Amino acid sequence: MPASESTINFLFGLLLIQICRNASISPKESEEEFNPRMEKIRLYLEKHYTEPVRLKQLCELSGLKETNLCQQFKRYTGLSIGNYLKQRRLAAAMQQLRTTSNKIITICYDCGFPEINHFNQTFRKATGKTPSDYRKQFNPAKGD
Repeated sequence: MPASESTINFLFGLLLIQICRNASISPKESEEEFNPRMEKIRLYLEKHYTEPVRLKQLCELSGLKETNLCQQFKRYTGLSIGNYLKQRRLAAAMQQLRTTSNKIITICYDCGFPEINHFNQTFRKATGKTPSDYRKQFNPAKGD
């Protein structure tokens, strides 16, 4: 299916980030690369991606100032905090579009996007398709 290639590429990118984070060349390097503060932030984002996340919250959670937090998170994951959150939300939306008949606006809000126009633009930029067209590729009867 045409959309499956973009989905696979997107999920493959997330997998590569996880593999790189967990890969160890030698025990000493592995210990230096693991960052408990950044892992705490990453896990928080995984758990709360459906909610509005403020940088101030993450600073309080990590005990770091904004600039330092942003730099360390990007070094740790390869993505800015905003891009990490966006990719996580998009992955959840793509899964729901493929597997549910929920309305697109419901999926938008359930996945943490603040409004439908932003969701549509972000989704189209990432996949090259509207959410409705993406869904139709997997089940033509489920288009909204």
